Amino acid sequence: MSHSFGFTNKQYIRGNKLLFNKKKNMKKGLLMCFAFTALIIISCSSSDDSTDKGNNNTFNREAVLTNWVNNIITPAISDFNTKLTALKSSQTQFTTTPNETNLVALQTALFNAQKSWQHIAMFNFGKAEELNYRLFMNSYPVDFITTADDSQEDDNTIVSNIEANTLAIADIDFTLEKRNNEQGLPAVDYMVNGLAATNAEIVTYYTTNAIKDNYIAYLEKVLDRMVSLTNEVVTYWNSNANTVIANNGSSATASFDKLVNDYVNYVEKGFRELKIATPSGKRNGSPDKETVESFYSPQNSKELFLEAYKAVKNLYYGTSFSNGTNGQSIDDYLDFLQATAFDADERATKNITDIIDERFAAIDQVVAGLNNDFSIQVETNNNLMLETFNVIQLYVTVLKTSALNAMDVTVDFVDSDGD
Repeated sequence: MSHSFGFTNKQYIRGNKLLFNKKKNMKKGLLMCFAFTALIIISCSSSDDSTDKGNNNTFNREAVLTNWVNNIITPAISDFNTKLTALKSSQTQFTTTPNETNLVALQTALFNAQKSWQHIAMFNFGKAEELNYRLFMNSYPVDFITTADDSQEDDNTIVSNIEANTLAIADIDFTLEKRNNEQGLPAVDYMVNGLAATNAEIVTYYTTNAIKDNYIAYLEKVLDRMVSLTNEVVTYWNSNANTVIANNGSSATASFDKLVNDYVNYVEKGFRELKIATPSGKRNGSPDKETVESFYSPQNSKELFLEAYKAVKNLYYGTSFSNGTNGQSIDDYLDFLQATAFDADERATKNITDIIDERFAAIDQVVAGLNNDFSIQVETNNNLMLETFNVIQLYVTVLKTSALNAMDVTVDFVDSDGD
């Protein structure tokens, strides 16, 4: 993080040192006192990274929390719960009567649940954090089969689970973290979209396959686990919404600081890394289409990305999940602080909110050109995926440095990517 006083103060001190050397000894004390006072004044009033944070504690954080909890978080969780209930119902209908019509209905219900999930994935808070909810609900790519270069923690895969060579499906312990990539939305994607090339062939796994009962049992187990986890999260928010809002102070344990950290963590790791950096090979130089979200229905990958991007912008601007109205949020906090940062592109100090608006506009422009199928995008024009990473990274940088610094929020998660 660069500070403008890092340059001007050094000049100031150098100049005064020359001055001190020329003055008589009897004047040294007076001049040094003057220089020290002036230095304090300059240091407190000059910063390209953020505005002075003295007004932080007078901002109404409770208004932000009220908007987030009542208009964004709980409505989004309720919507996901509704979509998941519909998915479970479609699964029951399909496994009771396996046919192509019921399979298509199940595939549609899955996609609806995946889209709704994008709006709650960032809230690793309370019961969700305790349960490792995000890890178990949407870890991808799935571990469906062991290969010669398999780097998974063990030999457990979806296929080995279904074949039940060593452990009955009913006895599989999905609470173990090492089994995170054998369950959740991606596992359902594999079970209803990835078993074969056509829907007719997929249906045979649930009708004429020698172990069809295992396929049915595994799909049911995965959905039941998702429903159970979600019920706990829904119950938490129904019982604790007011408590979360009331914890409106400014500290590492306050609701605002924790939720902002959840947001930043998700933008950086769940949004930028998993959806873009990993499939594009940004980190290792090896693009891998099999790591895109919803790999077994890749035609949906861009739409899921855009839904997640909408959720990212909604939280920043405080946009209601239900009706799109704007309430108090991060942008209002930064404007209240009159927070500024140095824009290296324009070589000028600007309002942080103006810079962020520009960052979002740049993301909008680049992602508009992405293929609806990210697996095709990676194979045909991966440079556009890398460019998408770059414009998202510009937002991450201003968010993590200038914005968090202005709001006096400290990062509370392990951060090793150098942002």
